[in-house]
Amino acid sequence: MEIVLGMLVVVVALYFIAAPFLEEAPLKASAAGKEDNTTEKELYIKTLEDLEADFRMNKITEEDYTIAKEEVKNEAGKLLD
Repeated sequence: MEIVLGMLVVVVALYFIAAPFLEEAPLKASAAGKEDNTTEKELYIKTLEDLEADFRMNKITEEDYTIAKEEVKNEAGKLLD
């Protein structure tokens, strides 16, 4: 479980470090907001895919997979708020 949480922290940290370099200059305020949400959604989707791949290759236990998956889903759910 500690490994999974560590991986999750690394992924989130890398996102916050890389995000400013990946953003383009916004043309419109509304378009920029949609793009930011899309980028974050893609990050969460990629994280879930990585977790599933690790679980299928038996790199993490089912318990760790379930916990990490729920954490990522909870974070992704905040995008809808």
